[in-house]
Amino acid sequence: MLMVRVASTRLRPIADVSAQMSWLEKVTLTDGRSFRQLVELPLVRSHNPSMAFAWTLVHEIEDGSPMLERLRGDGEFRLTVTVSGTDTLLASQALGGETYAREAVLIDHEFADMMDDSKDTLEFDLTKLHDAHPRVG
Repeated sequence: MLMVRVASTRLRPIADVSAQMSWLEKVTLTDGRSFRQLVELPLVRSHNPSMAFAWTLVHEIEDGSPMLERLRGDGEFRLTVTVSGTDTLLASQALGGETYAREAVLIDHEFADMMDDSKDTLEFDLTKLHDAHPRVG
């Protein structure tokens, strides 16, 4: 699986949120010419009715996929994520996006928990948005 976690920095939920993930790689032909190829990656869930905290976008990668080989190899690629929705207070469009270089993609890792319910209230720690640790097992 290829996962990216996104969150809103606004203090209110974003409604009718949609997300897209794309893979941009450099392809070199046998004659030496090269070009960039953009491939839209289908998400397990590309729509969220209301994003109040974080949302983990997931693209399933099948075993034996050329993409999996490129992720584990040393090929050049970029991962692009765009998110859009409606600000629930201002009723205006909210847009966001990020491009991740190869160095930012971690293999066999999982995201750290951002939610703490050990107290009487549920706390959400946005500083842990990008925290990840090696997957166990």
